[in-house]
Amino acid sequence: DGAGAEASARLAALGKYEFTGMHTIWCEHGEAVSRVAFAHHHSSLVAFASDDGDVSVCEAVPEPAVVRRLKAHSDAVVDMGWSGANHMLLSASRDHSIKVWEVESGACMRSIECQAPLSCALFHPFNDNLIFAGLATTGTLLVLNLSTGQRVHHLTCPSPPSALAFDPKGTTLFVGDLHGYVSVYSFEPTSGLRRTSRASVASPPAAVCSLQYKAAFRHPAPLTPAAPAPPELLVNVRCGAVKIFTVERGALQEVRSYPCAISQLNVRSTFCPLLAQYGGGCFVTGSEDSNVKIFDERRSDRSPVNELMGHSAAVLDVAWNYDESLLASADASGMVIVWRRVKPQEG
Repeated sequence: DGAGAEASARLAALGKYEFTGMHTIWCEHGEAVSRVAFAHHHSSLVAFASDDGDVSVCEAVPEPAVVRRLKAHSDAVVDMGWSGANHMLLSASRDHSIKVWEVESGACMRSIECQAPLSCALFHPFNDNLIFAGLATTGTLLVLNLSTGQRVHHLTCPSPPSALAFDPKGTTLFVGDLHGYVSVYSFEPTSGLRRTSRASVASPPAAVCSLQYKAAFRHPAPLTPAAPAPPELLVNVRCGAVKIFTVERGALQEVRSYPCAISQLNVRSTFCPLLAQYGGGCFVTGSEDSNVKIFDERRSDRSPVNELMGHSAAVLDVAWNYDESLLASADASGMVIVWRRVKPQEG
């Protein structure tokens, strides 16, 4: 019918990932930029973190500008994340510390010393006062109170954690590790973390270097599919693959695997946020071949639907702004490129 045809046309337009070219290039860091992320629900504010220990905060539009550079750590920054309201930025480093920054002033609000180098960290989705962090050498997973700087929960993982992701409700935490497993934990503020399942995602064993969760979603008519797509977990593994798993009742089931040059470095990926709202499945990943790759789950062909070529070193991380008008990619030479997407109606 007319509504169905309109819905299909809209999905087809959203799924066209064409770009007008490079919007801007930042070369603020002389060492690898391992993390890049736009602020939540924001079209311009973006931050990126480097192996030189610093974090840069920038505005991408209307005129690209570096807002400030945070002299953050004495060793590489391995993870970084925005608070829910974007007023704080978290950085975790191999120098054994986690720091939380006030974005507006650039002031360090809290520095938390840990007993080992950090491997991953993030804010709780709904409670910015809780920080979850993995230690690279001890296998410890920490829950920290930002206000006090104290540990409120901890547990020892079967293998050192290497990547973290929450579901949107903040009740389920996914923990990837160096031996190719993803553990699923339930979380309650009073009782802490409890492991509910553990699944191998790489054979032979290989480190998990990226996790992202996509919730089941039913959009209002006329774009509502017959049944909501199940929740999915996007997983990058150092065995040359990006994998997608469905998540049902806490159990992971692999549904697709995409070949990608990922073997020596921590290379990250992200779902495309607009299509995810309609049950579609496109994602973007970095790669060690220096290209940004865009894949579409709906295609039987598992080759990329588009590749962006502009980097001269391995692409380590990618990030969309909230309306998918800009895509940022960061590489092992310290370069960050912001790509401007063709508007779907223009495609």
